[in-house]
Amino acid sequence: MRRTLTFALALAVGVLLIAAGAVYSLYSTSPTVKPVWVDYADVVLRIILTVIGILITATGVWVSRRSYDLSQSNYELARSNLALNQLNYDLFSQQARITIANKSIDIILHCDGQFHPLREEEKKIATEQGVDVPASWSRYWERFWEVQFAQFDFYRQGFIGLDRLTMWLAFRREDFGIDRKVGPMSYRAAWDRAKAYYSTLEEIGPDFVRLFDTVHKERGGRGIREIIRAISPPKDLMPNHPLQLTATQSGGRAV
Repeated sequence: MRRTLTFALALAVGVLLIAAGAVYSLYSTSPTVKPVWVDYADVVLRIILTVIGILITATGVWVSRRSYDLSQSNYELARSNLALNQLNYDLFSQQARITIANKSIDIILHCDGQFHPLREEEKKIATEQGVDVPASWSRYWERFWEVQFAQFDFYRQGFIGLDRLTMWLAFRREDFGIDRKVGPMSYRAAWDRAKAYYSTLEEIGPDFVRLFDTVHKERGGRGIREIIRAISPPKDLMPNHPLQLTATQSGGRAV
């Protein structure tokens, strides 16, 4: 209703101005003597036109100011949305890191848990000296290398840290050096049989075999950590991967 009245008033003023201008033009161009009121009308008309010009200019300035304020508001809103998105990303990243850390701990505990049954099986086989039970010690070595392969796979996925894998491979180098025996089969013989199988696994088998062969035979100045980095660099599931437990943090010896 208010907009309708405003429009009607503006229309009426416009019509009056047009009519006044028409009458003024008629008399101002007439060859006869102009009435006195024409001079007054001339002054009034000029004043009205000047006021209209001022109003148009002021309206333009006001519209420009409003446009600037709106742009500024949109900019501040965009900044707020950006800050909110960053906050959401940080929250998601924190939750993801916690999930990955918990998964890493579960996997490490799982790998450590595989060691104890194997040690118990090794003790059992040791008490059977002189008794030929090939199924027992053969299965032991098969399980042993399955655990080693699973640990390497977890490392490749980013769930096991470089420090822990370095510690575990140090024990494997020690086993290779003394050629530890379980039953009639030694560590080296068991490895030769195992790598014939794992080298056929296309995805990570060749790297697994190359890593263990290099760790077994390396007697130079290059450490196990450098060997791992050269063959299979560590993979973090996301930047600043949290809680990659080191050997000193949790202790214990995995197979």
